[in-house]
Amino acid sequence: MDNDTKKLVQTEFLVFAMKAFAYLNKGSDLGQDKYLKLLAERLARVAAGKTKRLVVSLPPRHFKTFMGSICLPAVDPGAQPLRQNRHSDLWPGPR
Repeated sequence: MDNDTKKLVQTEFLVFAMKAFAYLNKGSDLGQDKYLKLLAERLARVAAGKTKRLVVSLPPRHFKTFMGSICLPAVDPGAQPLRQNRHSDLWPGPR
């Protein structure tokens, strides 16, 4: 991964989620739907500490678990201090 891409992955939660999805699903695309951008923005606010609680109401199979339970702990390992994540070094997070 080149430096520009790495910097983008480290600063944009949606780009991080897209890269993680492609890595975990053998190159599959997460998609470019508008709700994914909104979900990523809201989860980035949670990671930054600007939002304490977030309710996500989407139909099944809309990546709620993937983005909220897999990607979010990877970018904010302090939220779950007992779990170490091998991808947490990619995302220093917006602090």
